[in-house]
Amino acid sequence: MDNKERYFFFGIGVILGCLILAFTSSGKYRAIQDQKQTDFINGYTPSQTILPGQDLTAKKPFDTGPALATKDSLLSEDRTFTRTLIAKGSGPDSPLWRIEETLWKDPNSSREKLVRRQIMHADKITIRLKEDHNDTQQLSQELATLGMHIIGPGRAPRLYHIQLATHDLDSVPNSINLTSKMAIIEKAFPAYITKY
Repeated sequence: MDNKERYFFFGIGVILGCLILAFTSSGKYRAIQDQKQTDFINGYTPSQTILPGQDLTAKKPFDTGPALATKDSLLSEDRTFTRTLIAKGSGPDSPLWRIEETLWKDPNSSREKLVRRQIMHADKITIRLKEDHNDTQQLSQELATLGMHIIGPGRAPRLYHIQLATHDLDSVPNSINLTSKMAIIEKAFPAYITKY
């Protein structure tokens, strides 16, 4: 076999390979589009709003590591439910994350599709003091009775980051509920993680 024949057969191989790749890629693309259309017909609607701590790069349910704890809410009429996880986060200090996912469940299978994911600290919250109660000493005393303490100020006036005593599934909502009842606190909310 001379060089011309080698080049000829090589060229045919390249052309056949490209045709096979194009055919399989278009088949996969069509299958993905068909699945998206079927999911939409069955009731799946992706999130249109952006919330604090939302992971905008999330494409599927959280699976980057073992969760320390997890809890699912009941399935609603629109076939969505909330999954709450406690997991070790990424980064140099490896904080504990509380991950709240809204998931849609396919009515024809056990497949779950992500609608939205929000990430926050599992052992911290943020509070805002009332305008006429910016007394951190009084705040420290009241938090101490609940086993919490001030970590430091937030990025705006009267905002403070609070360290919780625990980091279980109910720590953040329970702490928000307890601190919201304090006379000096205007609002309490999760310590959302926006960069990770």
